[in-house]
Amino acid sequence: MRAWPLFECFIVILLGTAVLFPLVRLTGADATVAEGMTEDHHAEELVSETCWITIRSPNKIQTLRVSHEGKTLYDATPEARQLELEAELSIATLGLELTIEVEWTSDVESMVEVRVEPDGQASRVATIWGEHSLDDVVEFRW
Repeated sequence: MRAWPLFECFIVILLGTAVLFPLVRLTGADATVAEGMTEDHHAEELVSETCWITIRSPNKIQTLRVSHEGKTLYDATPEARQLELEAELSIATLGLELTIEVEWTSDVESMVEVRVEPDGQASRVATIWGEHSLDDVVEFRW
């Protein structure tokens, strides 16, 4: 093969084309996607459901604010260490988020237990800790 350099170049180009041609067809811009193969991950289905919310704390709460999607559900000083609310909440397919703002009368580390029970679904519980006050977003998933 030493005497035929043009023939060797021709063989290399032929083999390179044979390898590259299928790759160009697979990764080309004209690749078609079958209908129904894509899905929109940003579209969430919202369902409005009646939910019962229970908030408990071992220490006396000075102020409590509970919000959902910018709407205030409760904003006052609770009389007892446990509070129960009933609210119509928009629940996405991934769950829901509540914003909890608490201020305690003492400076010791304390906790708040938040229980959410949508109508017809199992309840979910989240515990959040804070010292004197807290402002936190709590996520619940079903």
